[in-house]
Amino acid sequence: MWFADLVCDLDWFVEHRGDLGEPRLHASVPSRGELASVKMCVYGSNLVVHHVRIVMELDSYERASGCVNQNVRYWICLLELLLGCSAR
Repeated sequence: MWFADLVCDLDWFVEHRGDLGEPRLHASVPSRGELASVKMCVYGSNLVVHHVRIVMELDSYERASGCVNQNVRYWICLLELLLGCSAR
């Protein structure tokens, strides 16, 4: 298993010393290219997203790195959509 972090609030991440706790939301997300099980875990409060961790069920660094390279822009767009919807 591999993961990629999208740090939305660096001060929060440093304050928590990388201990994210339990995600407030987690959902499977599609990925392009690499056939993998990918899950987006969102950490924060009821009103603020502080951090997002993308968890990939892959067996090597090379495959995980390729998956991140092919999908990071898409995952950021998903996060932006999530934040846009929660702001209403």
